[in-house]
Amino acid sequence: MRQRVEDNAFHLKIAPWVIEHTANGQKTAFFVLLSNQAALSGKAALTTKIEKGRYVYETLRNRNQATQQPIL
Repeated sequence: MRQRVEDNAFHLKIAPWVIEHTANGQKTAFFVLLSNQAALSGKAALTTKIEKGRYVYETLRNRNQATQQPIL
Protein backbone atom coordinates (compact mmCIF):
# COMPACT_ATOMS: atom_id res chain seq x y z
CA MET A 1 0.00 0.00 0.00
CA ARG A 2 1.43 3.38 -1.00
CA GLN A 3 1.61 6.09 1.59
CA ARG A 4 -0.21 9.29 0.71
CA VAL A 5 1.89 12.47 0.68
CA GLU A 6 -0.54 14.07 3.11
CA ASP A 7 0.22 11.30 5.64
CA ASN A 8 3.84 12.26 6.24
CA ALA A 9 5.84 15.30 7.33
CA PHE A 10 7.21 15.92 3.84
CA HIS A 11 3.91 17.33 2.62
CA LEU A 12 4.68 20.49 4.60
CA LYS A 13 7.64 21.16 2.30
CA ILE A 14 5.95 20.32 -1.00
CA ALA A 15 4.62 23.19 -3.06
CA PRO A 16 0.80 23.17 -3.11
CA TRP A 17 0.95 23.21 -6.93
CA VAL A 18 2.60 19.77 -6.94
CA ILE A 19 0.02 18.27 -4.58
CA GLU A 20 -2.82 19.80 -6.60
CA HIS A 21 -1.47 18.50 -9.92
CA THR A 22 -0.77 14.99 -8.65
CA ALA A 23 -4.05 14.45 -6.79
CA ASN A 24 -6.08 11.38 -7.70
CA GLY A 25 -3.13 9.71 -9.39
CA GLN A 26 -2.52 12.49 -11.92
CA LYS A 27 0.98 12.76 -13.32
CA THR A 28 3.02 15.90 -13.87
CA ALA A 29 6.65 16.93 -14.17
CA PHE A 30 8.48 18.88 -11.48
CA PHE A 31 11.94 19.30 -9.98
CA VAL A 32 12.91 18.15 -6.52
CA LEU A 33 15.59 20.28 -4.88
CA LEU A 34 17.22 18.74 -1.85
CA SER A 35 18.94 20.93 0.70
CA ASN A 36 21.09 18.15 2.16
CA GLN A 37 24.11 17.87 -0.13
CA ALA A 38 26.97 15.38 -0.04
CA ALA A 39 30.41 16.74 0.87
CA LEU A 40 32.76 15.89 -1.98
CA SER A 41 35.84 17.83 -0.90
CA GLY A 42 37.58 14.59 0.13
CA LYS A 43 38.19 13.77 -3.52
CA ALA A 44 40.91 16.43 -3.65
CA ALA A 45 43.20 14.16 -1.63
CA LEU A 46 42.93 11.36 -4.20
CA THR A 47 45.41 11.13 -7.05
CA THR A 48 43.80 9.25 -9.92
CA LYS A 49 40.68 9.99 -11.90
CA ILE A 50 39.40 6.47 -11.15
CA GLU A 51 39.81 6.98 -7.37
CA LYS A 52 38.08 10.36 -7.55
CA GLY A 53 35.23 8.96 -9.63
CA ARG A 54 34.74 6.04 -7.28
CA TYR A 55 34.81 8.39 -4.25
CA VAL A 56 32.20 10.73 -5.76
CA TYR A 57 29.98 7.83 -6.84
CA GLU A 58 30.09 6.11 -3.45
CA THR A 59 29.63 9.35 -1.51
CA LEU A 60 26.59 10.38 -3.57
CA ARG A 61 25.13 6.87 -3.45
CA ASN A 62 25.50 6.68 0.34
CA ARG A 63 23.89 10.11 0.76
CA ASN A 64 21.06 9.06 -1.54
CA GLN A 65 20.34 5.91 0.43
CA ALA A 66 20.50 7.73 3.76
CA THR A 67 18.31 10.73 2.91
CA GLN A 68 16.11 10.18 -0.16
CA GLN A 69 14.26 6.97 0.62
CA PRO A 70 11.24 8.75 2.17
CA ILE A 71 10.62 10.83 -0.97
CA LEU A 72 10.93 7.93 -3.40
